[in-house]
Amino acid sequence: MDGYSVNYQNKFRITAPLNWSKQDGPENHLALFKSSDEMIIIRRDDVRLFGRLSLSAYMELLRGNAGKLRHTSSMEMSSIEPFYTPYYEGRIMTYAFTLDGKAAETTLFAFKTDLYFYIMMLQAPASCSHETLSEFFDVVNSFKIIIEVLEPVASNIRDMKFKMMYDENREIFISIPDKWIDTIDSYHMHTDYLIFVSSSDRNQAIGISRTENPEIAYNYEFSTIEIGGMRALQYEEECTPHAILLKYLNTIVEVEGDFYLISCWTPPTFFDAYAELFRFVTNSFTLSKSKGFTAQLH
Repeated sequence: MDGYSVNYQNKFRITAPLNWSKQDGPENHLALFKSSDEMIIIRRDDVRLFGRLSLSAYMELLRGNAGKLRHTSSMEMSSIEPFYTPYYEGRIMTYAFTLDGKAAETTLFAFKTDLYFYIMMLQAPASCSHETLSEFFDVVNSFKIIIEVLEPVASNIRDMKFKMMYDENREIFISIPDKWIDTIDSYHMHTDYLIFVSSSDRNQAIGISRTENPEIAYNYEFSTIEIGGMRALQYEEECTPHAILLKYLNTIVEVEGDFYLISCWTPPTFFDAYAELFRFVTNSFTLSKSKGFTAQLH
């Protein structure tokens, strides 16, 4: 891997070691894996969620939380020390512990901006090689927030190629842009999505799940539409699920008593540019079996 950007509006860039694989997620974090026991986790936390703590107080909080982990034992923690990268001044600490009978260590570097705490963690066996430690600090030293203004990529659906995407049981299908990726394997342990896809830069995503709460649409100004002959409720909302403000196009479809929620989201400043694409993908929703519609949506 050479270098790439993640996150939505406050993006960052790192140079990742060539022999590490990556996995990123909707929770605004990135994971790099060298082996099943050696990983680098990068994430950010909204400072408002922590009462605008100082960086030192935030690090003390992380120390306290680490010490409460039930699946670890023999926790030994270093002091919190200043640490400088080519771009940022932060704090670093290490804690050693026993995990599943094996000695392990976590090295953690963090720094603070006006809006976020950024954290980079290396978790590895206590006996990990100097090469692994060196690669971790190479990642830390390469980390840089990208501050240029982002613009939505043009998305004229008449000029785009599409492909079919289905859930693992091949019961539901949607049509998505050809270059979008299926991320369900990364997230199935953390979500109940039947289908979860996104653009390669993660700035647009679409998830389909079952819901037992179709009445949520009544809390918004919704419209009644048809998708494949089935009535559905569609509404827009803005919320901050993981410290990032996003705008959603949500659609609830009912088929034989099952309610499906189709959610499409992007940063609010991008929404108008992608609304036509979101509606096109939503309208492509189909089921593998012809099911009747029982009109319980009003």
